[in-house]
Amino acid sequence: MRRSGLTVFFLDKQWSKRKYWEKAHNLVRWWPAIMDHAEHMTGGSAFKVRWNHGAVAKFEQVQL
Repeated sequence: MRRSGLTVFFLDKQWSKRKYWEKAHNLVRWWPAIMDHAEHMTGGSAFKVRWNHGAVAKFEQVQL
């Protein structure tokens, strides 16, 4: 994955416990932050998207 140069976002395990429409709603809330973060990354990188959005969206980097 690192060699591909892609930036990947994984949903934290908390997402699996939620209903479909809750997931859709929260993903739409996260989407601007995900896009902004992805635009500033270079090379292969991966990040975890937490369930709680908060005032400032923070991502946890996942080691590949």
